[in-house]
Amino acid sequence: MTQARLLTRPFRVLILVNSSYKTHRETLRGALRYARLNGTWSCRVFEGRVDELFRSDLDLDLFDGALIAASSIYDETMKRLNTPAIFVDPWLTEPAFFRDESRRNFSLVWCDNRLISRRVADYLLTKAYRHFAFVNAERLAPWSKERERFFCQYLAEHGKKCSVFQTDERSFDDNSARLRQWLSDLPKPIGIMAATDSVGLQVVDACRELGIKSPYDAGIVGVDNDPLLCESTSPSLTSVENRIEETVFQACDLLDRQMKGEVHAGRDFYYEPSLIVERGTTKPESTDDEIVLHALQLIKLNIAQPFGIDELARKIDVSRRTLETRFRTRLERSVLDVVRETRLERARVLLLETDYSVVEIAKKCGFQNENYLATVFRRQFGVSPRQFRKRKGK
Repeated sequence: MTQARLLTRPFRVLILVNSSYKTHRETLRGALRYARLNGTWSCRVFEGRVDELFRSDLDLDLFDGALIAASSIYDETMKRLNTPAIFVDPWLTEPAFFRDESRRNFSLVWCDNRLISRRVADYLLTKAYRHFAFVNAERLAPWSKERERFFCQYLAEHGKKCSVFQTDERSFDDNSARLRQWLSDLPKPIGIMAATDSVGLQVVDACRELGIKSPYDAGIVGVDNDPLLCESTSPSLTSVENRIEETVFQACDLLDRQMKGEVHAGRDFYYEPSLIVERGTTKPESTDDEIVLHALQLIKLNIAQPFGIDELARKIDVSRRTLETRFRTRLERSVLDVVRETRLERARVLLLETDYSVVEIAKKCGFQNENYLATVFRRQFGVSPRQFRKRKGK
C-alpha cells in the first residue's frame, strides 16, 4: 500500500470571479463549500468587477492551484499559470490556448448549451405557442450564438421555424428600438427564449411598452435564474436554473487531487439545467378577464403603497362592486385576498434574498407596520418573519 504524503500546510488556491454575474457567484459558492468541507485549502479570493480583478502584478508562484471564472481580460494571468487550474466558461479566450499540450493540467467547466436550449424548447412546445423566437445577448457572445443554434435546430426537428434577434454595435437605445420593432412584427402567440435573464428583462419591458401581453401573446424564458433579475419585473421572468455550484464542486475535487499529486491531467466538466423555474412570463393567471388582469398588474406595480380597493377600482374605471364580482367569479378570491397574498409573497422573497430588516420589508410590501406583517405572515406560513428567515438560512 502506498503511504499518503502528509501535508505540512494547506494548499493555497487563487480564486478570481466577477461577482456581478450569478454564474460567477455560484462558482465562488461551489469552491468555498468544497474548501470548507475538505479542510485543506487556504483560498485567496479576488471578486468584483472585471476591471478590478485583473492583477498583472499577482505573484502566481505563491499558489498551488487556481479557479478562474474566465474572461479574456485574464488571458495574461492564464498564460503565466504553471499550477493546476479550473476555468469556468472560458468562452472569450482562444480555444487553442486550452488545448495546448502544456495546458493539460487545466480543467474547464462549460455550460451545456445544447441541453439548456433543448430544455427551453421542450418547455415552450408544451405551451400553446405556435411561433418561436430567440433573442441574443449583446455583442453576440459565442455561448449566446450556440444557444441560438441549438434552440433553432431543435425546433426545426419538430417542424417549427424560429425568428432570431441579433444585437449589433449600435447603442443600447438603438438596439432597444430595433427590439421593439422586431417584437411588434412577430406573429402571436409566440414562445421566446432569451440568451440570459438580463436579456429576458429587456424583452419583458419591451413587450409591456408595446402592449404585448405576457404570457398570453408572448411566453418568455431566460437563463440563469437570478432572482434579483427575475423577480424585478412584472410579470416576473421564467428562467432556467443551472447546476453550476455542484459542477464546480466536482471540478474542485479533481483540482485537490492534482495538487496532491494523485492525478496530473485536468478534464472538461459540463453543467446542465436542473429545472425551469416557472414565473409570470409563462404561467398564465387563472383568467383572461381584461379587468382582472389590469387590476393584478396595478397591484404588483404598487405593492409598496397602502392603497384601498376603491382607489384601485377608480384607476381601472370600474365600480368597486364590479371589481369584487370579477375577482370572485374569475379567481374565487376577493380583491383584498389577492392584495394580501401578493404582499406576503413579496415579503417572503425579500426575507430569503435580502438583508432588509423586517421593519423595512413591511414598508416595502405595503404593510402598516412590522407587527401587522408578523401577524398575517404567521397566519399564512405558520411562523414569524424572523423565524422563517432563520430556518431558510440554514
